[in-house]
Amino acid sequence: MRHLPIFVALLSVPATLAPSAHAELLFHGDFETGDLKQWGYLLNEEGLSVVTDPVVDGTHSGKVQITKDNLWSNGLNRVEVQYKPDAARVSDGAESFYGYSFNVPEALSADNHQILYWETDSTYQQVMHVAIEGQKIYFATQKPSFTKHWEAEGAATPGQWHRLAMRVKWSADAALGEVDLWFDGQKVVDAVKAQTYLGNPAFVQHGILRQPTSDKLETLFMDDARFGTTLDDVKGTAPNGTAGGGVGGSGSNAGSGGQSGSGSSSPAANGGEATAGSSTSGNGASPATGGGGASPTTTGGGGVATAGAPNGVMQSGQNDSSCAVRSVGTSSRGALASILPLLGLGYGLRRRRIARRG
Repeated sequence: MRHLPIFVALLSVPATLAPSAHAELLFHGDFETGDLKQWGYLLNEEGLSVVTDPVVDGTHSGKVQITKDNLWSNGLNRVEVQYKPDAARVSDGAESFYGYSFNVPEALSADNHQILYWETDSTYQQVMHVAIEGQKIYFATQKPSFTKHWEAEGAATPGQWHRLAMRVKWSADAALGEVDLWFDGQKVVDAVKAQTYLGNPAFVQHGILRQPTSDKLETLFMDDARFGTTLDDVKGTAPNGTAGGGVGGSGSNAGSGGQSGSGSSSPAANGGEATAGSSTSGNGASPATGGGGASPTTTGGGGVATAGAPNGVMQSGQNDSSCAVRSVGTSSRGALASILPLLGLGYGLRRRRIARRG
């Protein structure tokens, strides 16, 4: 019986040697307060409101309504909310997760509508963005050069909720910075490399930043915004009712002849870098069909399109923005393997002592 405490202590060791993933939801912008107070900053608040229909989670959502009169001090046409995480969560070497759901009741125009983007504090350089043009949606990073990593024609379907979730590894080194993106539960961008830390911690904004300014009245609903340390914190619920962080791969198409185009105009506020001019991707790959986690973007032989000459959209102004840690659990199998010999040794000693007494 004197050996029982040692036996119990040894059995408890594997639990201490096998840390589990630590999930922590750090922010939840769900509008369930019935107002906009969950958000740290509002851009053109007159275009923002809280509604009870439609919703994707709970009983409230946020409504964005943009007109030609919703101009920021630098002349940009925008209506947005902002969340600024603690600096340590979005600085060089950190890893974080963010997700939110959006719904456009009517198809947006073919103009560029940035519906989510990250930007640096104080210097206002845009890091990355998700944008809609008509019913096409795409994702791009800005550094070391403007690059579209994924796009999907017809995916921004009107009248339906869609879920975006992303992981960002923040790094000043483009070889170390990474981004994953999930759209409606499918992983469409897989660890693409980019310079994600631009010298200052980043903050996120979403709503509508529209370029050029348009006379059209346009609307977007948003709900269930989350910032956390694991994908489980932010994946929410996809439109089909499954977890919004599921793995799959819808991939974008670079049709025969390669994807070509004028490049999207992507503003970076307050002196930030202007983005793409004309660009052309390769020479004729067939469209990629996602599935089983396929690479998100298939382009022609020339690869993913990158920026041409800047389009001159440089900005000045005040607090302005053109504008998620993946924990890996350790198996306890190795710990058990190292402890079993000790248990055997203790058992053998006890048998020899009993034999001598007999």
